[in-house]
Amino acid sequence: MKEQKKFNVSFYKTGEDEIMPFVEIKFQGKENKIYKALMLMDSGSCVNTLSAEMRSFIEDNDWLPEESDNVVTLDNEETNHPCAKFQFVMDGYMFQEKFLVFDDMHVMQVGDRMLIGILGTRFMQQYHLAIDYEQMLLHISDLTLQDLQKKQCNLIIPIEYGLRYYNGPILKIRGDKRDAIAYVDTGSDSVSISQTAIEECGLSYKITADKHSVIGANGNVDAKVCELDFRIADHLGNDIGMISYNEEVYILPHSYNVTEDGECDDDGNLLPPIEGMIGSPFIAKQKWILDFAARAIYKLKTT
Repeated sequence: MKEQKKFNVSFYKTGEDEIMPFVEIKFQGKENKIYKALMLMDSGSCVNTLSAEMRSFIEDNDWLPEESDNVVTLDNEETNHPCAKFQFVMDGYMFQEKFLVFDDMHVMQVGDRMLIGILGTRFMQQYHLAIDYEQMLLHISDLTLQDLQKKQCNLIIPIEYGLRYYNGPILKIRGDKRDAIAYVDTGSDSVSISQTAIEECGLSYKITADKHSVIGANGNVDAKVCELDFRIADHLGNDIGMISYNEEVYILPHSYNVTEDGECDDDGNLLPPIEGMIGSPFIAKQKWILDFAARAIYKLKTT
């Protein structure tokens, strides 16, 4: 990224009620044609992904068939994807990044722009970005966790542990019997939790629909819909003091295994699977700021 000016990118307004962190980019396609498109800032993914339909726009020598990487899908299948290098401009800054290419990830119409891919947590950490639901923008941060502790904040949640062991920020959904690990997932438009967690955590819920299709980057999975009361805590179990009443939640058929069975952190604590996702509408309602420089989620005090 070439330094040149302050970096502030407003979330792209789609005309929908739900708030998602879409950001506008420009890129040069074949025959030097300039296109405008959208990327989704996705804290539930560590990698950048690009639709294979972009092949018709990008020069052939930007595709890297000799390079590939694996990802775990919503169905817990490990799939292998080729890579591409993709150069784009965002708010006057030039980026050239590596993307995994998904054959079944389709270019989507969002408002009057096309959504062509996602930018993951490695990108956010590399460029010290903050996804700011208070101001509805993406910006560069120079803050540290110590800086935040000196600011006027209503809430500070460290996310170093989640970034280190799960490649994304995590919280706990608290139950009467046990807690469930959940991604703070800006790429999701809902709150979701696994069937196992619903049954084992002792959560109070009511089924409102038997079947709903939840969209992932590499396919869909069927889920039930329920109204759910839940509290949240940080990864250590420290209660954040927030209770969500009658939140519409999707019940997924299984957990999301981003860690290996039996894998532990450096202190020997077992790393349980991801059993839920706390999505953008919920995050926006709380006006959280996800700061990948400070490695914390925080909320400023309002005057």
